[in-house]
Amino acid sequence: MTKVWRPVTTILFVLFITAGCILIPSNTTWTITSNHIQIGTYNLEFFTDLDPSTGAWCEQHTRHTEADIRALASFIDSLDIEVLALQEVEDAAALDKLLSYMPANKYSYIISHQKNQCQRVAVLYQAQEVSLTYKGEIPLNPPGHTKLRDGLVVEGKVLPDGFDFTLIVVHLKAYSDYTSRITREQQLKLLGDWVTNYLKDPNNDPDIILAGDFNDPLLTDAQAFSLLDEHSNLRILTQDAPDKVCTPDGRYYTNPIDHIIISPNAQNEYDGTTTLDNYFTNSTLPYRESYSDHCVLWSEFSTDDLDDESTPGQLPSPPDATLTCSDLSYHDVIIYKLMVNAPGRYEIPNEYFTLLNTTDRTVDLRGIAIADEQARWTIPSSMTDAVIGPGETWTVYGSTYNPTSNTRGIALRNKGETVYLWCGDTLLDSWTYPGGSRDGVPITRPGY
Repeated sequence: MTKVWRPVTTILFVLFITAGCILIPSNTTWTITSNHIQIGTYNLEFFTDLDPSTGAWCEQHTRHTEADIRALASFIDSLDIEVLALQEVEDAAALDKLLSYMPANKYSYIISHQKNQCQRVAVLYQAQEVSLTYKGEIPLNPPGHTKLRDGLVVEGKVLPDGFDFTLIVVHLKAYSDYTSRITREQQLKLLGDWVTNYLKDPNNDPDIILAGDFNDPLLTDAQAFSLLDEHSNLRILTQDAPDKVCTPDGRYYTNPIDHIIISPNAQNEYDGTTTLDNYFTNSTLPYRESYSDHCVLWSEFSTDDLDDESTPGQLPSPPDATLTCSDLSYHDVIIYKLMVNAPGRYEIPNEYFTLLNTTDRTVDLRGIAIADEQARWTIPSSMTDAVIGPGETWTVYGSTYNPTSNTRGIALRNKGETVYLWCGDTLLDSWTYPGGSRDGVPITRPGY
């Protein structure tokens, strides 16, 4: 995206110094020439106001100095992102310090109102380009928890009358131990319920953007994502970043935990471009290792409002048209039932997958691939019976998808594994089924 910044100066003072005179603007506003805006997310890692009397725990852990903050402010401004979700911000004073090193009148912010929390979420935005309004917070403390970070909800509009959206900024429970994962899954369920209920209300804007540090590799953790995306057909834009490598402090991460996720309607404005900036490799940034231990992620959206108001909360489509593989979103078709421990000595031919159509439309399954952890098989175009109506199921046996009982083909493990549905490289569903099923008894997916 090419941006052209045009400073508009309203009052000038003349400063006389030995070398001559300099015109200094006292009140400068900024306008932009572009048909796209960027919406991103960045965890600032213990970003504080450097005042030891406030947020003592965060002050003890911050790596920032005044010089670091000055360099960080310059770096963020160089990215020129119109709306940037932030995590691990101590307070408004910390953001005021950041803005003091940025161009005057270009940026504003909204910070969570959550009390007793020195790692709040916030959003930094270019107030001349986008209007943001605080709408509230999403409680994300499951039973037994009181100190986790709530989600921040703001409503936004590209000025003067462009793309409008609801932005949710989150920072979920960290760490990968069992207790932390369970807590994070509870948070995802709370967040998913909020999104589902929000989209059901026709009075709400159907363009939802979730941005933040999810502390979960949602691109590969389908079980966790399913808790967030119950039936809302959300899309993880992180998958579109061509390079997903992030190397803070010499570490090497390839499976991001920072994400941007959008509702179906917001796909109308999304232009297909997402970037993960691994600035740690940029030797021209001498303070880069002290900025944060996260990379910056952003996506690009049209400045125009491209919604079809007749279909709030979902993408417009002909009511009677049959959905094909490329039309499907995550969980439109799921693996509903498996025969894992088939009767008899030769199990593979009698094993089976049963797929369920969860949409209100007919689905043509041809082109969808079923897979286990070692192989996949694509439903061929010649299989004309692979068409199912809303709420209907379709079953395919091992004698069809692995007719030679090849152990390198799909062979469901009795001890349990993860099975998948794919459309090309797009994941449509995954299910990690448990082991221990009885001989000849199918496993039905819980909750369906």
